[in-house]
Amino acid sequence: MLKTFLKINLSGLLLGLLFYLVTSFAADQYFIQKALNMSDEAFSTMCGFFYLVIFLFITAIVPIISYKWLNGSWWSMILAILWFPYSVLTIFIRSLLPPLFEYSGTDFGLGLLVMFLIFAYPIYILILSLVGTSLKKAAISKV
Repeated sequence: MLKTFLKINLSGLLLGLLFYLVTSFAADQYFIQKALNMSDEAFSTMCGFFYLVIFLFITAIVPIISYKWLNGSWWSMILAILWFPYSVLTIFIRSLLPPLFEYSGTDFGLGLLVMFLIFAYPIYILILSLVGTSLKKAAISKV
């Protein structure tokens, strides 16, 4: 039981860190572009590639976690909720560090994007957890 508890929490931590990584990259895109001294076209290509890699990684890792680590149990559904506290904890720890960039102004579009991600991310995780659980159930029924 303790192993399952640790696996669930490590999975939630991983998903929370990935959510933080995507949102912080989206928030700091302008400053990262200035720091790397890249053209708009090259940087937007790099951003698209970055988001695609993270999306594919999450798409691959959540069913694997549900199938292998959590043995297709329904405990994998809790990942749809557990990513949020770890994401908030990561944001809090990052806020204790000095800022990397001087930011002045508001970006309402980013706030709308983050709100959309907060609602869509758990649904996406839940669907992928169901895929991993159904794969395990199908593998058991074939045996």
